[in-house]
Amino acid sequence: MEHKILLIALLVIVVFLAIGMGFYAQHIVLQKYNYRIRKIQKSAYGNLNGNFGETDLVSYLKKLEQNIANNFSGFVRDKSTAYRLKFEQAGLDATYAISLTFLFNCAAVTAAVLLYLGLMTLTQFAYASILLQLATLFLFLFISVRLFEYIMDFKIKRRYRRIQRSLAFSVDMLAICTRSSLGLDQAFGKISDEMTIFNKDLSQEFSRIATELKIIPDRTQALRNFVNRVNLPMTHLLVSGLVHAIEHGVSISQTLTNLSAEFSKHRLIAVEEKAAKLPVLLTIPLALFCLPATMIILMGPIFATLRELPIFGG
Repeated sequence: MEHKILLIALLVIVVFLAIGMGFYAQHIVLQKYNYRIRKIQKSAYGNLNGNFGETDLVSYLKKLEQNIANNFSGFVRDKSTAYRLKFEQAGLDATYAISLTFLFNCAAVTAAVLLYLGLMTLTQFAYASILLQLATLFLFLFISVRLFEYIMDFKIKRRYRRIQRSLAFSVDMLAICTRSSLGLDQAFGKISDEMTIFNKDLSQEFSRIATELKIIPDRTQALRNFVNRVNLPMTHLLVSGLVHAIEHGVSISQTLTNLSAEFSKHRLIAVEEKAAKLPVLLTIPLALFCLPATMIILMGPIFATLRELPIFGG
């Protein structure tokens, strides 16, 4: 059994050494290219500092991002957009999404392997069947690989709930701002400033929309980016209405007023749904707490009377 543990540990070490050697070789090549580029810059423009005051962590993340892009180009092409979108949906900076995901997954896999080796060494699990041991190892590895995505999905759901609580109210404020002759980007910027105290997540999204509306030539693309970051039914309804108003020349203030009325109906429907679920939700506590007390009150005198009968020794 000890030979099996040593073999698994050796295989893990060999895999990590191979990955590390690949990164180190790529790092040497990148250093040579950087040295040549700096030499050309120095001869052309004088002594330039290529770091521009960056911290060591940011510099390391940039190098790691470049190494991953060079060594796993196909994987990066397929997954980089999805990882960056997940970071944006969670409200995180997506600049180094690939490198942070890679580092977290490596740390999680290493922790899972160490935990499995500790389980094999310190407990009686080493004497279990080989199928159970392999199934446990695969379970640990699967959880470690999927752990980061589970955490991101949890953060995204919590952030969506926080945004949804204030989205209908923010649409009312947008309608008021547009009726006050403010442009769409100015309205989003104003609401972003006002919502900072109440809802920071929605304030950040509105601030980003206001910035993109000023920068991106196609204003509808900025709104569609908002839908990609906040994938909620209410945001789809809001963006579809604004895009229709922009493309067909409809009054934006009137569109937002109609959307505000629709969102008020949605809030009323949500409250009615919660009220309709209350009887079902109250059934369990009534059955657990109220019903036993009621049965004791009703059946107590009957049992007391039965005990006084001669047949029961009264």
